[in-house]
Amino acid sequence: MKPDFAPVSAAIDRVASALHKGAWDYVGAVAIVITLLVIIKYTYETFLLRVAAQRQNELSVMPVMAIVAQCSSGPDRRAVVLRSVGTGPAFNVSIDHVRVGDGELSMEYGDDVMMAGHIVKVRFHFQAGNSDTGLGLDELYEWINTGRLPNPLHLVVRCRALNSVDYAFTFRGRPEAGRLKITFEGVVRS
Repeated sequence: MKPDFAPVSAAIDRVASALHKGAWDYVGAVAIVITLLVIIKYTYETFLLRVAAQRQNELSVMPVMAIVAQCSSGPDRRAVVLRSVGTGPAFNVSIDHVRVGDGELSMEYGDDVMMAGHIVKVRFHFQAGNSDTGLGLDELYEWINTGRLPNPLHLVVRCRALNSVDYAFTFRGRPEAGRLKITFEGVVRS
């Protein structure tokens, strides 16, 4: 009995003819590769647009806090104030206490929720042992200038945004040209 190699031969002929491609077959393969690259590029561009939209949304509800040395003329016009200058409300507002030797500088500001445009006066208290000394803007300047408080004085305001993101705004207060100058240092998501 002789084996029949005809089906095997036919299969080999089909494989060989499949390997012999024409020019249009190569053009089709190149078109598929180019289409794949275009899809990858536009997928990446869509990802970047989504990230930008998320960032824009975050900025639209982000609170921005500012500590300002207010030096207007008139009685009780010289004060340190906390302003909400962002577009979103600030929740759980707090100002970190500052440890100085055996004492601690604490701040009172009243509200722990601040809407956009809200301004509150900040009262400084230095507590060491049993003593509690209230410091106004002029006394705060004097204490920093004479070295009783660090120069510069680092202040950190913390709050939470509407989208539950926590922020920490850092400021630096230092005596300059006979007055207290408070500068914004930066913000971090905490």
